[in-house]
Amino acid sequence: TSDLVLTIEGHTDGSPGEGSRRSLALQRALAVAKFLADRGLDIETVTRSFHDSKPVVSNATAEGRQRNRRIVIRVCQRQ
Repeated sequence: TSDLVLTIEGHTDGSPGEGSRRSLALQRALAVAKFLADRGLDIETVTRSFHDSKPVVSNATAEGRQRNRRIVIRVCQRQ
């Protein structure tokens, strides 16, 4: 067992439909966790949905919305 934990965060842009954004962000995070597990990564993963609550740039442009649709992976030590 590893002493590391991966936190996989799903993010979306600010398009209408908060419920669907929350679900989409979680689906993205779960897909990444499955991708890593399918390739033999044996580390505990935690998935989280931040939907559009933590944009990295403004959602006012198509480029900004594209940059906000992302996955962030954090590697932490187990506490």
